[in-house]
Amino acid sequence: MSSAPKLPTIKPSTTASTPRLTRQYSAILKDLQTLHAESVTQYIWEIDRAEVLVKASAISRESSNLQKFGFVFTLEFVNRILLRKDAIQTARNIASRAEADLYEEDKPLYSLENAA
Repeated sequence: MSSAPKLPTIKPSTTASTPRLTRQYSAILKDLQTLHAESVTQYIWEIDRAEVLVKASAISRESSNLQKFGFVFTLEFVNRILLRKDAIQTARNIASRAEADLYEEDKPLYSLENAA
């Protein structure tokens, strides 16, 4: 039975280069955070556009071909997102109607006695 090779221990440097490394680390981290934020924004933008194409295809009763338009999402993935959004909107509508009904009756919608 062989054991894994032992890795060398790296000790933190106490030389004058530590502030420089800290600045470099901070700059690189900031750049990575900026790139990640841009990537997330682009992803959300593309999802929104893919949703529009899928909805339009469903309305016109045509098949959706997202890859034809350069999207990397599958039709199933976009449909799941659309179903999730519809379910959330339905839940919001139900909650809103329930709150309106209870408001008219002047009863609290939530109480600590019911939360157990």
